[in-house]
Amino acid sequence: MIFHASRTTHVAASQTDAPIASEGTIKVLGIIVESIAGGSGGQVVVEQGDGSTVIMKISVLVGDTKTVDIPFVADFGLNITTPGGVTCTVFHTQVL
Repeated sequence: MIFHASRTTHVAASQTDAPIASEGTIKVLGIIVESIAGGSGGQVVVEQGDGSTVIMKISVLVGDTKTVDIPFVADFGLNITTPGGVTCTVFHTQVL
């Protein structure tokens, strides 16, 4: 279901609190986290855009990919933190 999202946002490795649609409320349809070639594993932190709530932490091993396809709504968008060697793609739609 995540591939039917109207918006896709990629977050590169080594990002701290990268904003995803920080204006308003979004519906997240899915998240793909992957360890890039030559990178290390690690943990991606997904939090509400205002920083008040950690929604989830997604751990990935070296050379691994994880898909989270549990839809949820996030007020104020999201902030994504990725370690070195791990990227993240968020599939979402804007809710007015």
